[in-house]
Amino acid sequence: MQTIEEVRSRNAARMRAWCKANPELKKLADKRFFDAHPGRKRDYHLRHLYGMSLVDFNEKLTAQGGGCAICGGPPGGKGVFHVDHDHKMGKIRGLLCHSCNLMLGQARDDQSILKLAIEYLSER
Repeated sequence: MQTIEEVRSRNAARMRAWCKANPELKKLADKRFFDAHPGRKRDYHLRHLYGMSLVDFNEKLTAQGGGCAICGGPPGGKGVFHVDHDHKMGKIRGLLCHSCNLMLGQARDDQSILKLAIEYLSER
């Protein structure tokens, strides 16, 4: 008799093979599922990309006062806060509005570039 782990492993392998063989059907099935369960898509992406749940996200947002961790403003862009993380270590730093997320991205998370920008602005 097979263990639960063996059955799960076999089923997961079968599902991966089906998804690989049927990418368009998989895409359609995902769309139908996430359309029927709107909150689950955000939760899925947060867990998959950052290892945090939607509950963790909301707790972090509450802890930083409901606004962007840098400017304190609303999300902007598509109306969703971005999860700012250290790309080398993967550590989540905070939730940012669209503009602040772009600013850090354009500066490549380099503090020296941001300091030069501050000096530039203070001279003008």
